[in-house]
Amino acid sequence: MSFPSHVVSLEATYNRRIRELSDINYKLSTSNETLERRLTELNSKHQRLIAHSDRIEKMLHMAELQQGQNLTQTQRYVDQIRKQSDQILQLESSVHNMSTASFNDASLNSTRRSTVLQSENHMLSSELDQSRAAYDGLADRVRALTAGLEKKADELRLGENGAELLEQIGVMEVQIKDLKADLVDREKEIRTLEEEKERLSTENSKMAEKMDNFRTTGDDFARSTRIFESESSRLQTRVGELQSERNALHEILKERACEEQAMTEAKTELDAANTTIIQMENTVAIMRSQFEQAQSRVGSLTAEVESESKSRRELQQEVSQLKAELKAVTSEDGKKMRLITQMESVQDELLEALTESQGQVDLLQSESKKLELRVSRAEKEAMDAKKELRGAEESYSQQRAVMAKSRDALIAEQESVESFLRKEVSTVEGRLEAEVRRRQQIERDFEEFKTQAEKKQAALEREVETLTASKSSNAENSELALTALRSQLELAETKIVELTEKAEGLQAAKIALASAQLKVKVLTEDKDVLKESVAFEREAHESHVSALVEELASLRSSRRGIQGRHAVLDAMSRAGVGSDRAGESERPFPLE
Repeated sequence: MSFPSHVVSLEATYNRRIRELSDINYKLSTSNETLERRLTELNSKHQRLIAHSDRIEKMLHMAELQQGQNLTQTQRYVDQIRKQSDQILQLESSVHNMSTASFNDASLNSTRRSTVLQSENHMLSSELDQSRAAYDGLADRVRALTAGLEKKADELRLGENGAELLEQIGVMEVQIKDLKADLVDREKEIRTLEEEKERLSTENSKMAEKMDNFRTTGDDFARSTRIFESESSRLQTRVGELQSERNALHEILKERACEEQAMTEAKTELDAANTTIIQMENTVAIMRSQFEQAQSRVGSLTAEVESESKSRRELQQEVSQLKAELKAVTSEDGKKMRLITQMESVQDELLEALTESQGQVDLLQSESKKLELRVSRAEKEAMDAKKELRGAEESYSQQRAVMAKSRDALIAEQESVESFLRKEVSTVEGRLEAEVRRRQQIERDFEEFKTQAEKKQAALEREVETLTASKSSNAENSELALTALRSQLELAETKIVELTEKAEGLQAAKIALASAQLKVKVLTEDKDVLKESVAFEREAHESHVSALVEELASLRSSRRGIQGRHAVLDAMSRAGVGSDRAGESERPFPLE
């Protein structure tokens, strides 16, 4: 037998509901599989992050080892600087001893010369006294002769033998002229002796000034040693400053590593946010498709309810007609009564199905409202996530710009420091070469002047001995020898002054050379340290960039896989929706 159309439609709705439930079960199973795959991907990412953290720890360990090596190297440099400072102090002590010895020799020579000059002064003063006494005797003799001449003239005026007296007067006048000439010569000798005495006093004052100059040169040498000590302490402080700068650079490198780690973490968070946004967009799309399907189902169910209500009204009319017919026709057989009872049971079943379908319609409407709320919430969450993603991208771009600026500034600073160090090294090398040449020339001049001074001193000593031996016999030769000796002594004094000045210049050149060598060593050490820090930072940056590139490649590959899976799921969902629509268009065979 064939059932009526409303029974067939109810069976079709029942079958369609079963298919929908099976589709929902299939989608839930696929979503569970996707969640499991996502969980495996997250586990793999977690393993990669653990490996990346291990690499970062290894890099930090290597950086600590490098820092320890740099500290040991700086300690070696400090020990070398201390050894060099000790050597410099030893050289200073030796130079001080040499200078004190030379000063003592010069003081002994000056004392000997002062004693010789004092003895000569005493001899000249005694000769001056003798010449003054002779001058006084000659003056007395001249006065006596003039008195005798006057007496003779008076006698000549008074006496008779005037010719003899005139001859005697002429002889006496000649003697007086000779005596006057002797007086003039004696006066000249006295003047020369006074001049010689004055010159000896000036020479004594000059020798005293030279002694004072020797003392001042000793004070200058002590001052220069103090300056050298201050320069060495300043260089040691500079070494400490460079060590602190190197430690600050290591701290900056550590901060850069922390910033890069924070950037990688922010990048991973951004990638996670991107994946969550993609998942939320996919869930929103799925929920929209489910909402559209639910709306279509609600529309179809409302149409079915309307058709069922129409059929119910028609059935009620038929039942009323049948009841009227039953009331009219009471002589029907048992078959018609069974049909009526069957129709009544079918009517009851239809009423129950209608009530159930009405409840299902209400449930679907409530589910559609819940889906609408979920869709609106998901859209809001997606918008918030997009805003957060934009803010994170902006902050990431700003941090990258700041990192790029700081890196460019650091590179420019390193280049400027390297150029400055190159210039300083070139200038110091030029100064060193010039100071070395100057020192060699001064040493050669010093040796030459020393040999010449020794030769002249020996010759002067021999001449002084010969002159002192021959001075008592010949006064004129002694005066000439004294003048030659004085000139030679003046030349020797000038040579000694030049030699002392050149020795002071040589000492200053040695001090400048030592300070320049220390500066060159410090600058080369600074250059090596800067090169090592730049190479270490460059290697760390390159390793970090390579790790970022690898992570980006892995993220892109995982994103492509996820996009492919989502495309497969979309195709499967579309195929399932098409099958649902095809199932809705089908009609089952009539039940027998």
